Amino acid sequence: MAQVCLVLLLSILPLASAANDAKSTTCVFDNPIPQCSVRFQMLDRWPDGYRIKFQIPITAAANAWTLMLVFARPIKKMDFPDGEITSITNNTEFTIKNKIYNRKLRKGSNFASEMTVHYKRQKELIKIVAAIFDPAQFICANSKYATILANRYKDTKVVDAYNANATNGCSMEYIDNFPDGFRAVVKFPPTTRDRTSWTATMQFDKNLTTLDVPGADIVGGEKSGKGFLLKNLIHNARMDKNTSLALEYTVHFPRKMHPRPRLEQATFDSHVCTWVIPAEPELIGANWLGGCTKPEEASTEPDCSGFWKRDTLWPDGEKGTMKVPVKTNMNEWTLTIKYDQTITTFDSFQADRVKVENGDTFVYKNKSYTGRLKGGRVFDFFVTIHYPRGLAVRPKISLIKLNDKIICKKP
Repeated sequence: MAQVCLVLLLSILPLASAANDAKSTTCVFDNPIPQCSVRFQMLDRWPDGYRIKFQIPITAAANAWTLMLVFARPIKKMDFPDGEITSITNNTEFTIKNKIYNRKLRKGSNFASEMTVHYKRQKELIKIVAAIFDPAQFICANSKYATILANRYKDTKVVDAYNANATNGCSMEYIDNFPDGFRAVVKFPPTTRDRTSWTATMQFDKNLTTLDVPGADIVGGEKSGKGFLLKNLIHNARMDKNTSLALEYTVHFPRKMHPRPRLEQATFDSHVCTWVIPAEPELIGANWLGGCTKPEEASTEPDCSGFWKRDTLWPDGEKGTMKVPVKTNMNEWTLTIKYDQTITTFDSFQADRVKVENGDTFVYKNKSYTGRLKGGRVFDFFVTIHYPRGLAVRPKISLIKLNDKIICKKP
């Protein structure tokens, strides 16, 4: 049975009192919450607060994240520059949501950030007693808070273990899992003839609360149930012979439904795909029997999907913003962008094109008035691209490099 674990611990054990005293610490408690590690470093401390840096090993991929921090006593204020604080309860529970540029987490990478805590002037630190990293319920807590967490998340740990287990050359892959649903993509073999329109069907083994398919209309408009008939949209109706269809979809169901619904059958063209449902599920998130797997070695190059924010989408292109983190001040820069397939045009008003290689790699240099970038900020690079109409899978960024530093790279 596969097992993954991700935990954040900032100050369940005492924080180091000296600046720059980096330690690797472990959650230790007498209950069935996993024992995992995270590195933290005290950067500064004063009588009414402190500033720390932490690093979380990512052992399961996520396309969006939420972090909840629970303090032992009420605090006055918390600053978290790499996330947005969405809710505060009793000044002890703080819920933080990802920003656009860092929403995607890749398995094997590290999530690093800083935070500053302010409270009423006193001798003792106000420590964090629990941290919860959603959507995969990666948890760390002291023993007093652990029972509450176990009850809250015990029904949300199971996801399907099967991927690409279909007949007739079809495949299905999970993109994201959350307590009351999941997001996935089903891929069909190439069409047997040219098409000016198409339909597809999806059949699940249990009733869904909702089904959303961005690339198709659900005929009849009914989004709940087991079976669904899908029809093309205007922009993707035409398909040439030997092209493939990939449908991304999101399902929701009652939070405590177990086992979770699975895709049993899907049809398109002359293809009928069926999946064999495994007898044994795979655990994701906390291992409720205690212990955890050793985190994989972290990659220094995150996936590029988290650095792209799409603003407008057309059948043959899109417009959006590349979120490029800048570490140090610079007066000039060169930006290299590579895609996983060739595109027709790549344009930006903020820089001059230096060269194009193989139709998929574009090198741009700053204009005279855009050369200065400030360290510690995120540079918004606005881009418009076009590519051939009717692609089954749209081009994705596989590399962003600022000067000689690789910002992200497709694994």
